[in-house]
Amino acid sequence: KEVSELFLPKNTLVTYTEGRKVGRSDMTQDMKFYTDRSPILPDKFPVIILINKQTASSSEIVTGALQYWQHALVVGEETYGKGSVQTIIPLVRPEGSALRLTTALYYTPAGVTIDGEGIKPDVEVAMAEKQQLALLKQMFESMKDDIKKINAQNHGSVSGDKVEETTVEDLQLKRAGELLTEEPQFDRLLAKYHKDTSETQVAASPDKVLPQGRDAQREDVDAAAPSEPLP
Repeated sequence: KEVSELFLPKNTLVTYTEGRKVGRSDMTQDMKFYTDRSPILPDKFPVIILINKQTASSSEIVTGALQYWQHALVVGEETYGKGSVQTIIPLVRPEGSALRLTTALYYTPAGVTIDGEGIKPDVEVAMAEKQQLALLKQMFESMKDDIKKINAQNHGSVSGDKVEETTVEDLQLKRAGELLTEEPQFDRLLAKYHKDTSETQVAASPDKVLPQGRDAQREDVDAAAPSEPLP
């Protein structure tokens, strides 16, 4: 919510949650989250969000809110699709263990949960996983010996770095830069590329959404949980 407050007007819905209906109020989380203050950036300030399969959880909340309220264009690939809200419950034995219990699902302002579905971009720019990993390594190598370069990492030609045979181009960042130069006013860019959220924020099908109700009280512990995306 705090990140969304940089962009969205005060009292704007960012996300809401709906908990499991299990007959115990302490096991549910039904909450709505609105921005509490005026944004730092001016209205319709040009914003482009880059996403891929590693975009998950809180990143998806911000993406969903800014995309829905048309305060950003979203470029890249479909996100991971983590729409669950989890509570960590410490266990007495074995020492240091805990149970990760899914207590709710969060929803975008469009009124859909993207758990297992993800958010789709307004402008699709695909990059193979091998390319993404190579780009990540290239970015790290460009600043590992000088932490001051953390905000000036090598993204290829788009960041003004020398292009060699082994250079990996950040295709998504490059496309974002191209888009920002197309129109002098961001409203025009939104009108040109922003897709209706009925296309980009699609409700997860019942077989993808975590089951609800009394039959769903058994939860997976951390050791058995599916793999999460890279941080």
